Amino acid sequence: MGSVHLRDRRQITLPTDIVTAAGLQTDDVLQVSYVNGVIQLVPSRAQRQRADIRRFLGACGTVYGQDAEAMNQYLRDERDSW
Repeated sequence: MGSVHLRDRRQITLPTDIVTAAGLQTDDVLQVSYVNGVIQLVPSRAQRQRADIRRFLGACGTVYGQDAEAMNQYLRDERDSW
């Protein structure tokens, strides 16, 4: 974990090893959030990748049952077979 200093105009410089590991380049856009005392910087392209993955959530939603009870029953049956 690296350290940064907040300068006069609320600017920070990211450590080189962090920039390299994250694959960041000049003029990349980072989304900033503050939740529960944690400041998080997320490259915009990473958010797009997560959004793409979310499109597939539920794609196989009925494989384990048509509703929550059927899915729970499927899981119970699987566990019992162990």
